Amino acid sequence: MNRPIPFLVAALAAGMLISCASKNFTFEDPPLLAPDETATIAGSVTSEETAHPVEGATVRVLKEGTQTVWYIVATDDRGKFIVSVAPGQAYDVHVEAYQYLSREIGLDRLKSGQHVPLLIELREDVAMMDGEHYDEKAVEIF
Repeated sequence: MNRPIPFLVAALAAGMLISCASKNFTFEDPPLLAPDETATIAGSVTSEETAHPVEGATVRVLKEGTQTVWYIVATDDRGKFIVSVAPGQAYDVHVEAYQYLSREIGLDRLKSGQHVPLLIELREDVAMMDGEHYDEKAVEIF
């Protein structure tokens, strides 16, 4: 189920720059997809500590090696997500959720018809639970 977060969809439409923790993302229209020429990235996001699903995690699919977001979805109540992407590209998948450290996974160039299953475990952000926020790559405390 593709369930985008409304603010981020509005930001995408407006071409806005979104800042999340220590990352600045820009949005760009992805290549157009022909129905019979897509690749699929699907998976689930769980807590590393409890193995429970993480509902509402933001999954951004970025053009490899950039901060340019081509696709964005949120996980459902079972921590699941699915997104159809353009084949012939390599992607970075950035996942983040409230009270968890963000995670990024690189995917090699995908082929048409390819299905990539991902099992993503997020580590709880102990500092955020104590009232401060940081992620593994951030140097600032918010």
